[in-house]
Amino acid sequence: MTKMIPGKMVTFAVLCMLVRVVCTQECSTCQCCADGIFHKCSSRGYCNYGCIDGYYGEKCNYECTSQNCLSCDRHHGKNCLKCISGYFLRNYTCYECGSQCQSCSSYGCNSCSGGYWGNTCDAQCMQNCASCNKYDGHCLFCESGYYVYYRKCTTCGYHCAECGSSGCTSCHDGYWGSTCNEICGQNCASCSKSDGNCLSCSSGYWGNTCEKPCGHHCLACDERNGRCLSCEHGYLGHPCTECRRDMCINQFDCDLCSNISFYAKSGVCCLCSLDNCVSCSKALDTVKCKICKQGYYPQINGQCELCNSYCFKNECDSFSGECLHGCINGYWNKTCDTKCEPECLSCNQADGSCSHCKNTSKYGPNCRSECSNTCKNSKCDNNENCMNGCIQNTFGEKCENKCDGSCSPKDNRTSCSEKTGMCLYGCQTRYKGKFCPKDVGNRSEKQTTLKAALGCGLGVGIMTLIVLAIIAVFWFRKRRRSNTERNNSLHDARKDYDTVDANFREAELNELRYEALQGTGVHTMDQTTYYSNVAEKVNDIITYQNVHGGSLSD
Repeated sequence: MTKMIPGKMVTFAVLCMLVRVVCTQECSTCQCCADGIFHKCSSRGYCNYGCIDGYYGEKCNYECTSQNCLSCDRHHGKNCLKCISGYFLRNYTCYECGSQCQSCSSYGCNSCSGGYWGNTCDAQCMQNCASCNKYDGHCLFCESGYYVYYRKCTTCGYHCAECGSSGCTSCHDGYWGSTCNEICGQNCASCSKSDGNCLSCSSGYWGNTCEKPCGHHCLACDERNGRCLSCEHGYLGHPCTECRRDMCINQFDCDLCSNISFYAKSGVCCLCSLDNCVSCSKALDTVKCKICKQGYYPQINGQCELCNSYCFKNECDSFSGECLHGCINGYWNKTCDTKCEPECLSCNQADGSCSHCKNTSKYGPNCRSECSNTCKNSKCDNNENCMNGCIQNTFGEKCENKCDGSCSPKDNRTSCSEKTGMCLYGCQTRYKGKFCPKDVGNRSEKQTTLKAALGCGLGVGIMTLIVLAIIAVFWFRKRRRSNTERNNSLHDARKDYDTVDANFREAELNELRYEALQGTGVHTMDQTTYYSNVAEKVNDIITYQNVHGGSLSD
């Protein structure tokens, strides 16, 4: 450790004494003591009420040592208690307030510039916020086009006409609400922003909620009482229903109007004002509707009444009231005012007979006939045709037929097709074919019988051909004889006699040949033999004729 020279120690001690003397002299008269109700300091120089700004100590004879400090702790001059202007206190130290601080005290910023918040105004407000709370950052005022909603800035919206800091102050026509997102009522042109009540009506409506139409042919009416202010072209007065002569087809004797909405009355045309009526007429001082609007029809009393609710789609002829598209299930006739039978689900629109039954085990015009028990679950349509097929071993639309007994069974399944009756699993022994009708055991006997029948048929066919040939020859020769001269009549008669005689002889010959054929066992002939024999017989006929009666051309 370096030892201090005694001379230097003396000099340092003298300087310290001089400083303290100066400070003591400066506040020796209690000038640095704070004022009080009594003496500022005691006889010994101690301040009774503390120090003035910038000083500390029991006698307040020392300046505060902390920079930018206005006042400090009386016993610790480095601990600042209050800062000068433009600085704030933090942990006994003074700091500069900063550029975002609008006004500053020793304890921090009192207010921030727009868009900032916090003790030192160093935090930015949220997006679109012009000014926010200094302590929590919640927005107080928004930029143009936005308003404060739940402490945040929300856009004013498309339907907002004017927007303030707290929300929309006015809406475009047809909208209301704090954000102008609510739509005004139907037929309401503008409404109150706060509650949506109509302020003005759309053209053609009136009333508190603009729910009432102005009337037929009225373009605009008073929104308070509905009185018509302007009518469609060609209509006058209130409610645009005054009678007019310019609608008369015959101006001298007005008995017909040019517009079907008018009717003739006492030489003028008056507008038909009956409810839901398109065209009306006057008879015996009574105006009756002839044609109603769609969905209505005229009653006997001339008033329009709704179409019967049992009409399909509730549509009927506006003149006759007849349903245009038939009836809903359960009703019938032209106006659908008659109920079907209780058992019917639906019935014929013309006669009321059931077309579908509620109970699928019934059928018939009144749905009172029982479906066949051969139908599965005994269910059928109204024509008695089985809906779910047949029970085992039956077939047909009504399952009225039984499968052939020759069909082979398989397990517990049905043995034939429900549609055609064809055997599904083949035939039992000694039967064959799709329907198993043929008995193989009696085949030989059946074939013999069949061939005998075939032989008989062939013989009859041959005889028929021979007779036809004789008739043809006879007719041909008779025609030729009619063209000969009358003086040869005796000769022709003789010739005819010869021809007839030859034909008889030919018939006799053919009869003998047929008997010979039967002796040869015709039942063994096949189809080829049949056709060759027929050709031979025709050749025999021609040969016989050539021998006995000349050629066919004679």
